Amino acid sequence: MKVALLNPPSQQRIIRDYYCSKTSKSTYLFAPADLLMQSGLLCQNNELMVMDAVAQGLSRPTCLKRLKDFMPQAVLGLVSAVSLKQDMEFYAALKELVPSSLIFLSGEPVLENPEQWLRQNPFVDGILLRFVSRGLAHYLDGEKQIEGLVLKSGGEIKNFPPSRDPEYSVARTRQELFQFRRYFFPFAKHRRFATFLTDFGCPFKCGFCVMAQLGYRRRNLAEVEEELDFLDWLRVKELFLADQSFGAATEHARKVMQLFSKYRNSYTAFVRPDQRDGEFWKELKSSGCHTVIVGLESASDEILKGYDKGYNRQEIEEGIRRAKEAGLR
Repeated sequence: MKVALLNPPSQQRIIRDYYCSKTSKSTYLFAPADLLMQSGLLCQNNELMVMDAVAQGLSRPTCLKRLKDFMPQAVLGLVSAVSLKQDMEFYAALKELVPSSLIFLSGEPVLENPEQWLRQNPFVDGILLRFVSRGLAHYLDGEKQIEGLVLKSGGEIKNFPPSRDPEYSVARTRQELFQFRRYFFPFAKHRRFATFLTDFGCPFKCGFCVMAQLGYRRRNLAEVEEELDFLDWLRVKELFLADQSFGAATEHARKVMQLFSKYRNSYTAFVRPDQRDGEFWKELKSSGCHTVIVGLESASDEILKGYDKGYNRQEIEEGIRRAKEAGLR
């Protein structure tokens, strides 16, 4: 089966990624985690095409022409709250152009009420609920055990809830298909870099964040090492670690850092400031981390409490101090 992984065209530099889309305020752009994490599963029994129209600078007509030439039997496409109208118009046009193609969507707009989305948009065939789900790959392979997918079937809409297993496996992702020249990350110390995940979601319950609704799962460590080994073969050492709260599962993170040290990686990570273990910050630095992105949100204890951040201003200051003492940016 021919399968296309698609980030549709946009007039703006839109980042459709990890259920939190936005417009790039500068030149930064990176591989969409949703498509990257599905690539390892969907390539196993299918001919895979990756099209990131934003990174490739493709216009709508060019994108549609390339898809028609490829004639995919299934498309996993991204959709964004930032560009919702134009995204849906694009998929409607794609369905008209290639009516035999099954169109599945991933993105924050379609998570809230996927059944309603399928009823209101006849050109959409299914919604992927979690991008670390094996459900779409299993469905396309004709298997009966499906999870993390809502789809139209025999005139009905069927909802297969996502797995709650604490560990997930998506096979080695096809990093070699996500090496577009326009990907750029300003914190990276090397021009070439890879988006990389070692977990999914977030165990914390911040009131403003969609991640709290996704659950939290760790990635299989053997799979993490396999992908790092492949990136080493590609000569890509720089990582944008897209884990939403690296260190949330401290022991898992420590094992990951041992692998980063083994492969001499250089990386940027999202880390909460209330990581109280001073040794953890030092281990970040020694394993190749040079920059931490810390979500402060507010200097007001009242606001932090109102949004269930789980830490206060003093803990923020202590976390920044520990990061600086460890030599991290």
